[in-house]
Amino acid sequence: MKEIPEHVHGTKNGYTQYCCRCISCKDANSAYKREYYKRNKDRIRAQQREYAKKNKDKISTYSKQYREKNKDKILAFQRQYREENKEKNRIYFRQYREKNKDKIRKYQREWLKRRKLNES
Repeated sequence: MKEIPEHVHGTKNGYTQYCCRCISCKDANSAYKREYYKRNKDRIRAQQREYAKKNKDKISTYSKQYREKNKDKILAFQRQYREENKEKNRIYFRQYREKNKDKIRKYQREWLKRRKLNES
């Protein structure tokens, strides 16, 4: 490992070239990455969209495996979110039902028809 000169601490160079992981070097690298993203946001997003388009199957497979492997963790997070945001969800769903009355009625009628057919 390289000897880290004192004047390098607290810089992006300290983090990247000297692999220094002190708080000041980490902060300097994070600040650089943040600024870089702000300057190149459109280009980065375009690259991400292109990657997602080219690797749809790979991403889908990974996501499915992740969900299966972390099912309990995901459910716990969702449960916690719903508990912490009860009022926000209540307002959202009330507004959704108000805006989509016809859509909801249509779905309910179709559901009832399917149910009656299955019972027969």
